[in-house]
Amino acid sequence: MIRKKIKDKQLLVILDEIIDSAEGVPIGNYLSQFFANLYLTYLDHWIKEEKHIKYYFRYADDIVILGKDKEELRQLFKDMKEYIETKLNIKFKDNWQIFKVDSRGIDFVGYRVYHTHVLLRKTIKKNFCRKISKLNRRDDLSKSEYK
Repeated sequence: MIRKKIKDKQLLVILDEIIDSAEGVPIGNYLSQFFANLYLTYLDHWIKEEKHIKYYFRYADDIVILGKDKEELRQLFKDMKEYIETKLNIKFKDNWQIFKVDSRGIDFVGYRVYHTHVLLRKTIKKNFCRKISKLNRRDDLSKSEYK
């Protein structure tokens, strides 16, 4: 798939070295985001154009699909699993879920999304507050640096 999109031989050699240097591309590496988008764009098109799924959201490898019927969602998951394993040669992680979202929010890309409001994930808020507190304790920090 990569070779379909990238033709530069020198770049392909570098990418091969990075890919072969470890099992998978390390999380946080910009290439993991690029590869997720490259590979999963095919899944996006399949879901939207062939399966006609209206409420499909993806950021890198995080996917949310909304539906009214759990059985339809379970069947869609089976179809997706078969598609990504046979067409894309990748596997789903074991932490997928199908659940009702009437009373609980969806934890997606750093937020808890509810029907009526959106909240920042608690751990992100805590980490942000710690960093701000650490900045506030510095005496040598100018206003321009703080911004």
